[in-house]
Amino acid sequence: MSQRANIVCPFEKLSEVGFKNIVFFGLMKHVGSAWHPGFGAERRCGGNGEAGFEAGRDEPMKRLTWVVAVLVFACAGLLFIRYGDDNSQPGRSIKSIKPFSPINKHINPGSFAAVRGLMSDARYGYAMVVLRTGKTLIVGGVNALSKELSSAEIYDSANGRFIQTANRMTACRFQPAATLLTSGKVLVTGGRDENEDILSSAELYDPETDTFISTTGSMRATRYLHTATLLQDGTVLITGGVDNDGRFLSSAEIYDPATNRFTVTAGPLSDSRGDHRAVLLQNGQVLVVGGGNMEAGDITKAELYDPSLGTFSPTAGEMTIGRKFPSATLLPDGKVLIAGGAGMDEAFSSAELYDPVSKTFTTCMGSMSSGRFLHFATLLASGKVLLGGGFQSYTYLKPGTAADFYDPASDAFTPTSSPLNIARGPISSVLLPGGKVLTVGGLDYRGLALASGEIYDPESDSFTVTGGLNSSRITHTATRLNTDQVLICGGVDSAREALSLAEVYDPLTERFTPTEGQMAVQRVNHTATLLVSGKVLIAGGSFDDFMAEIYEPTTATFNPANHPMNSIRLAHTATALMDGTVVLIGGVDETAIPLASAEIYDPSTDTFTLIGTSMTTSRMCHTDTLLKDGRVLITGGCNNKGVVEDALSSAEVYDPVTRTFSPVSKEMATTRVDHTAVLLQNGMVLIAGGQDANGIPLASAELYDPVSKTFTPVAGEMICARFWHTVTLLPSGAVLLAGGKDENGPVSSAELYDPDSNSFIQAASMTMERNSHTAALLNGGKVLIAGGEFLLNGVTWQLATAELFNP
Repeated sequence: MSQRANIVCPFEKLSEVGFKNIVFFGLMKHVGSAWHPGFGAERRCGGNGEAGFEAGRDEPMKRLTWVVAVLVFACAGLLFIRYGDDNSQPGRSIKSIKPFSPINKHINPGSFAAVRGLMSDARYGYAMVVLRTGKTLIVGGVNALSKELSSAEIYDSANGRFIQTANRMTACRFQPAATLLTSGKVLVTGGRDENEDILSSAELYDPETDTFISTTGSMRATRYLHTATLLQDGTVLITGGVDNDGRFLSSAEIYDPATNRFTVTAGPLSDSRGDHRAVLLQNGQVLVVGGGNMEAGDITKAELYDPSLGTFSPTAGEMTIGRKFPSATLLPDGKVLIAGGAGMDEAFSSAELYDPVSKTFTTCMGSMSSGRFLHFATLLASGKVLLGGGFQSYTYLKPGTAADFYDPASDAFTPTSSPLNIARGPISSVLLPGGKVLTVGGLDYRGLALASGEIYDPESDSFTVTGGLNSSRITHTATRLNTDQVLICGGVDSAREALSLAEVYDPLTERFTPTEGQMAVQRVNHTATLLVSGKVLIAGGSFDDFMAEIYEPTTATFNPANHPMNSIRLAHTATALMDGTVVLIGGVDETAIPLASAEIYDPSTDTFTLIGTSMTTSRMCHTDTLLKDGRVLITGGCNNKGVVEDALSSAEVYDPVTRTFSPVSKEMATTRVDHTAVLLQNGMVLIAGGQDANGIPLASAELYDPVSKTFTPVAGEMICARFWHTVTLLPSGAVLLAGGKDENGPVSSAELYDPDSNSFIQAASMTMERNSHTAALLNGGKVLIAGGEFLLNGVTWQLATAELFNP
């Protein structure tokens, strides 16, 4: 790293995201070829650290200047509230991790788990089916790291939780087929494994034992992008797909649960095809529609399978257009709705109906609100069909949030009252007991696999997210309220937009709910401080506004403070003092110049007063810690627009009685920026990690003694060098340090500082790598980790996921 490297280059070049041989996105071009769709605006960062944006679909951060780009990530290690909660990310296991230290008997390494309603694995290209118990089985797919999965999980709508099955499938499977048998077991067939081989194997899931077992036989052909349809006699018809040589198949076979054997049907399909759909009709025949092959392209021909003959025959009429990846839904009147799908260059918004009496297709009068393919379609109890999500563009694989109803009575489509909360494709859906619709996972607009799902409620005509934040966020704040709920405000989302949105996490339900109102101002690198009244002061974080605002928990709304701040501030600190006032220290102003000034907010008068004396030096990305005697310790940071070379080793103390700053005579052992600081139960302050003046992540830590006013290095280093991490004082007196970045990027590792032995010990790792997240201590001793970013294919992505640390 150069000697004058910026603390962070916040908007690196957004390379086109390549998916790992996602065949189903490009079968008409080349089976097994890799696609490289681009998503959103490209990002770049100049050599001098000034960030800009190349032209794209959107122009993110429209209201903020280039200075925001320098600051958005530069100060993620700030401590935003006095409890020791700060914004940082956990990360992955890395080479620099040192051997584990012995774990003290009184300290448990703890564990991390996703919050309620998040899948155990982010996944797309999965299969799912509702079991007879009413629970939903989700199998296979590919995760956020482009790894094929052998894992499976159960969604229980009764408690809103996803739980992994007792064992994994016998093989990794991407795009398998899953069929509920009359016995209640589930047949899982084919798909692609981790070696990119197409499979002929099959296995059974037994809900009674919650396990997968191999069938006694394999399919007669390797198959991927095939269909599997339960027939009226309890056997399963498997049609078409792609084999291990990349050939589209015309063969079909029958699985018989009585013998656990697969046998070839008496006759093959009229056309080889993959990406198609198969629907069991009321007369027991199976309609096969859509898809395509390399020779014919998009197939307009449809055909019927007759179980009594074991053969396929063409329908009397062809579809109006060829459709790959459409949806096909059996309606109550026996007709079949075939909607959306894709051609060579576009996604279709049109739909058509198949009439089993005339065996012909007619175009629907209305169209969906958006073209889409690889979307979900579910028949509701009302007889209407809910269709949503999927990809809106075939060329750029842009997922959508739009959803529509199809009403057979009027042959018309109408949009739902609210769209999906997150753009998703490819996705599937199931009808849950009670009439609600579950859709999970998929890819978002960045091409990132999702672990969250959404529930559609016909009564409210709206979608709610099953787990995780309602918006991806970095450089946001997390403030524990007196109710033990956690207020999460602002930050930057995955579209690189500054947020005015806020949401509240409820530990009883483990769910995030948007606040009734949103902040008046988009804010990044702001502060959120709990007041004695239970309200929260939100201050700074905008170059356009001096105004602070107050969050009222009883109404879940924000109200502007009566008087503005004396200075625009970003990347500052805010500490609630013992007299109930709040001191705001340093940061940068609208010109991105670091500040030496500070001001006091008085809740009794709702006013800000500039402190007459300034700090001994200007600071940004520093820490502040309320000491037991009521004074505030300020450490490190930098004083030159976020340039690492100007990182500081100095510290000073603010005295609220005299309202003056005085330097600590002895400086820290090293320069630190983007570090953390937390008050220990013994009155000492632990200062840990960060970057030094050369931009090197630090594994060192030191203790500040308020009595001797000296810094003493901790004897042993941290297990992982890290900055932009979080630090949380646990009820046991130990300190949790989670995530952040090392020299290789975000990490998932976590560790505990034991004040008794003055050493660091290994803690459990987080469920995923993240930095620039937040950590909030809950009343029960658990720690809520929310948001942040992680690295995928060399590109950083903002997260909407959350997890809990249980000590």
